[in-house]
Amino acid sequence: MAKVKQIKSMQERLAEAIVPKEQAPFAIPENWCWVRIGCLSNLYTGNSINEKIKADKYTGIEKGRPYISTKDISFDSVIDYNTGVKIPYDEKKFKVAPSQSVLLCIEGGSAGRKIGFLQQDVCFVNKLCCFNFYTCNDRHYGYYFFQSSEFYKLFNTRKVGLIGGVSVNNLKDMPFPLAPIAEQKRIVEKIESLFSRLDEAKELIQKSLDEFEDRKSAIFHKTLNGEFIRFQSNKTVKISEVAKVNPKTVKVICNDDDMVSFVPMRAVSEISGAVQENMYEKYGKVKKGFTYFEQGDVLFAKITPCMENGKCFIAQNLKDGFGFASTEFYVFKCSENIYNKYLWYILRDRGFRSNAAQVMTGAVGQQRVPKCYLENYSILLPSIEEQQEIVRILDNYLGKEDKSKELLDMIDRIEEMKKSILARAFRGELGTHCDDDEPAIGFLKKII
Repeated sequence: MAKVKQIKSMQERLAEAIVPKEQAPFAIPENWCWVRIGCLSNLYTGNSINEKIKADKYTGIEKGRPYISTKDISFDSVIDYNTGVKIPYDEKKFKVAPSQSVLLCIEGGSAGRKIGFLQQDVCFVNKLCCFNFYTCNDRHYGYYFFQSSEFYKLFNTRKVGLIGGVSVNNLKDMPFPLAPIAEQKRIVEKIESLFSRLDEAKELIQKSLDEFEDRKSAIFHKTLNGEFIRFQSNKTVKISEVAKVNPKTVKVICNDDDMVSFVPMRAVSEISGAVQENMYEKYGKVKKGFTYFEQGDVLFAKITPCMENGKCFIAQNLKDGFGFASTEFYVFKCSENIYNKYLWYILRDRGFRSNAAQVMTGAVGQQRVPKCYLENYSILLPSIEEQQEIVRILDNYLGKEDKSKELLDMIDRIEEMKKSILARAFRGELGTHCDDDEPAIGFLKKII
């Protein structure tokens, strides 16, 4: 005998949808309510494609839906619809995320941070989750909540496994601050108005930064190519002729508990090309799996995006004259024929880094500059005295003109202001709240 499906009452369904007050992440206005995301949106993940099938069957298709993966969503929520693979409309096996829905990365290093609002229908990879909000809810409201630090904190508490993923069922159960529908619209309008002004300011600052970087790159190029001082010799050499790349490690006599200098990637400034903080670790912890270097060596980040961003430093102020660093650094040990800071300026030159980026190899997100490229790269080699004069000119120029840090700090402040706006928005603190709005519980009943 078939089982009779029990129909839940409105009160039972409301009880399942509403988050109890004692479980509320933070305080919200009285006519709002905390609900579980699953009652506001249809959630589902996409489909993966075998790389061979993708190359053989789908590459080159002009008409169809774009196939979106995590790499097609940037951290500023822009989605690249010009992806190289499209899925024909008649391929029913691929799930579709419709226009006006939200895609959220739920697995890997970008989980909870890459979010995109769709302007057209797409097929999408299984590491992304589609949030197709029901029509009586402002969809941009949910999109902006996912961009907030409050959501990211909630998301992080639910991560499981080594890759840090969150299941769809776990997402459905996550709390969501539901405002009255009229309030949602006002919040979205206020956020977009404030963000628009901040983006205009950011664009002007970025333009100034780009102009400065162009000017600095031109000074680098002219100085390093002998346009400001006449070289006695125009000798060109390969880097390997004047510096060893990743020389053999010297045997270190230390106890495992002895403290040694240690430089993780995060300690190196992209702006100044210097170590921002002297750090130390026990020798036993770093003697294996890290890169050995000595006082005066030049260390160059080989992995994207650290290489492109200019993470390259001269080893200074080392305890006992040596240290250990991330394995993602190449070590350059200069011979007597090249001044280490002259080589450092060459490696830091934006033109050099741009060329190096073109030859990187490896999987997306883990690409590296090959050692042989650096060893065979040709540079001008003036005399040591001329190298020192070049360094003096560049030091003097950059000491007066380097405004990069100031401009980047301004951009960082704008991003912090955006975070603050979002944090206030979902607490009802943007000046958009109205006590006369129909309580959120009213249209929650319509949804469920």
